[in-house]
Amino acid sequence: MSREKQGRLWFNPENGERRFSAPPLGLLSRLKAAMRQAAGQSRFSREEIVDRMNAQAIVEGILTRRGRPITLAALDGWLAGSKNNLPDPELLALFCWAAENSGPVGVLAGGLEARLIDEDQGRVLDWAENELKIKHLCRRRRQLEPGK
Repeated sequence: MSREKQGRLWFNPENGERRFSAPPLGLLSRLKAAMRQAAGQSRFSREEIVDRMNAQAIVEGILTRRGRPITLAALDGWLAGSKNNLPDPELLALFCWAAENSGPVGVLAGGLEARLIDEDQGRVLDWAENELKIKHLCRRRRQLEPGK
């Protein structure tokens, strides 16, 4: 399918609207840039990132495509702007963990018109949702009270 014919069907459950939107252009280059930025900003060197990835891959039972350890050359290939190769999704998540940076996964989420939130933001969101539920239940209780 050509890039012009590709698209995503979005469904809005609130109003039942379905619409097509164009795929995000330049996702590959933005993802690679985010990976380069994550590696550059990491407190770990590229060699240490590879070592951390390999150590955690053993713990998690994650294998590369060929079942070999991740190499510095593979990481450099993923980071190179001129190459079109990317790590598998599990290895991308492993890279983000090893570099201590969720930016590359955030780029993927942004391509889906979504965003990542951290634990603190998640707690605030849970709190806000609970507050809205409490408000709704208090309103409902007042409606059901006898004599009103």
